[in-house]
Amino acid sequence: MASLADMIIHAIDPPAKPAAETRFPRARGPQCDATPALYNALEFCNVEPSEREPGILDAAGDFTPNTGPEGKEGPAGKEGKEGPAGPKGAEGKEGPAGKEGAGGKEGPPGPEGPKGTTGPKGEEGKEGKEGPKGTTGTEGKEGPEGKAPAAKVEVITKTEKWKKPAGAQVITVTVYGGGGGGGSGAHSVNKTAIGGGGAAGGGAAATFTFPAAALPAEVEAKIGAGGKGGKSTSTEVAAGEAGGQGGTSWFGPGETGCYLYAPGGGGGSAGKSPVGGASGGTAGNPALYNGASGGGTGNEEGGSAAQPASGSGGGGGGGGGGGCNALQGIKGGAGGYSVLGPHNAGAAAGAAGEAGKPGLSECGLAESGLPGLGGGGGGGGFNVNAGAGGKGGQGGGAGGGGGGCAAPAGKLSGEGGEGGAGTIIVVSR
Repeated sequence: MASLADMIIHAIDPPAKPAAETRFPRARGPQCDATPALYNALEFCNVEPSEREPGILDAAGDFTPNTGPEGKEGPAGKEGKEGPAGPKGAEGKEGPAGKEGAGGKEGPPGPEGPKGTTGPKGEEGKEGKEGPKGTTGTEGKEGPEGKAPAAKVEVITKTEKWKKPAGAQVITVTVYGGGGGGGSGAHSVNKTAIGGGGAAGGGAAATFTFPAAALPAEVEAKIGAGGKGGKSTSTEVAAGEAGGQGGTSWFGPGETGCYLYAPGGGGGSAGKSPVGGASGGTAGNPALYNGASGGGTGNEEGGSAAQPASGSGGGGGGGGGGGCNALQGIKGGAGGYSVLGPHNAGAAAGAAGEAGKPGLSECGLAESGLPGLGGGGGGGGFNVNAGAGGKGGQGGGAGGGGGGCAAPAGKLSGEGGEGGAGTIIVVSR
């Protein structure tokens, strides 16, 4: 039986067919030698006759083996020894990347790299704790003179709650009490001597500088009212009416005025009848500055207010009312002034039968806070109405006395002048 290799070779390159007349018996002989290439390829002539597979070789050279049915596959033989390694094959394509392996241990630090560029400025850190106190340095040169803080001046003429300005360091307060009211003149139907009303006293004054921190945010500023003037009379034979007391001004809580206060001036006395004049009102006291006293009256010209002493700085006293004698009415007295206000500028007296002038400042300083002037005394009336006393000026000025009247019933004596209300001045700086 031909081997598998012989069959493959025969199929790929079949042998040339011999001539038709050539016959090859199934025995080895000269025929095998005549065409060795063909028959050696089929391993026909190389096989011993006893080993040759029986069959028929036709004239065309085709061999048809006489074979029976294929027998069962025999048992596998023992595995042969491993053959020698074949030649190295071509390198295969690169396979896909494997999973990343576990990281190795950290290597030693590398050398320091070059210095990089400066980064942006970071946020400012929190303020650190205060360091230890350093040694005192040398004294520097004296700086330029600073400007004084602006002062705030408030002239208060009506009772109110004063409010402390923000940033103030010191507060200077000046308080004037109200001036007293002048007395009214007497009346008589007989043409005889008759007295005019007495003038009132001026209100007192006080001043003090407080540390601003010592005062509360609000302080009551109370303004003392001026005293009422005495009312006139037309009774046949009658005395006049006394004037009212001036009110107390204060700066502080309640009615005690525990911070600063100034009392009002006394009222003028009533004119007398049938004879005699009236005394002047007392000045407001006690205080740092007393008011001036009012002038009295007699049967002649009314008395002028007392001239202020060097220590008085309150309101001026009023002028006394003029009286009457048996022949005529007499002019009143001049009003008084304060050492802190206009000098020698008291209110003028009224001529016979005329009213006294009010105690207004002639310096043109409206709402300046200066002490008020005393009102002038009214002139006496003879057969006519008598003159009224002049009103005291704001800031404790006293009212003037009213004139006396010697006239028939129905004619009026002069009424007393009303006292000027007090004032409070506050300077904050």
